[in-house]
Amino acid sequence: MPAAEVSGPVILAIESATMSGSVAVVTPNRCLGESTVTGTTGHSRRLPIQVQRLLDDLVLPWEAIDGIAVSLGPGSFTGLRIGLSLAKGFALATGKPLLGIPTLEGLAVQAAQHPGDRICAVVDARKNEIYCGFYQVIAPGKLEKAGDFLAIPPKNLADHLDQPTLIVGDCSQVFLELAEKLSKDRATVLLRQDLFPRAAPIGMLGVNRYLHQEINETDTLVPLYVRPSEAEINARK
Repeated sequence: MPAAEVSGPVILAIESATMSGSVAVVTPNRCLGESTVTGTTGHSRRLPIQVQRLLDDLVLPWEAIDGIAVSLGPGSFTGLRIGLSLAKGFALATGKPLLGIPTLEGLAVQAAQHPGDRICAVVDARKNEIYCGFYQVIAPGKLEKAGDFLAIPPKNLADHLDQPTLIVGDCSQVFLELAEKLSKDRATVLLRQDLFPRAAPIGMLGVNRYLHQEINETDTLVPLYVRPSEAEINARK
């Protein structure tokens, strides 16, 4: 797709918070293309290749890119560092603005259809924990964050389900832990396991940030880890 055929800001997006990394190019109205990289290793080597391949497939030069959106976490510490380093490298090399987007917001916005809905986005945090974040849908595709991001055992999520909630993301462990409690109908809870962190929604959120000039400084933007790393824990001992 030649650059002349694209209208509105064009955002390159990078998602690397989980084993399924991806890159995408989006505009205000649509995703022009998205490519996925799966596996426990290789993000640092394969994501840059996928970015250039995607731009080549779309016949888009770097000059046509208006901004670079990147998933900030929470998620895999290594994956987040790789994605952010890649995004910063592109931003510095091209002079394009950097747009940091929470991973859980990118996950939740995929289910943001009905105003008033409450969404809980969930990502596996390992160590028998999940990362989760709550959002209120204010309009289709628009969210308002409700509280801080959490890193908790799946069974503890029930303590936060005091109203109808749609849980999206890595729900398998959550369901097993909560099945008995949810059967007591503390709240109406729906699970959607068909949604996962992707670059395209990160890019769509990046478009909105770009249009509102919510730009991040390249030298100060850091991942959203939520909990301390192993190195930080060991340093405190």
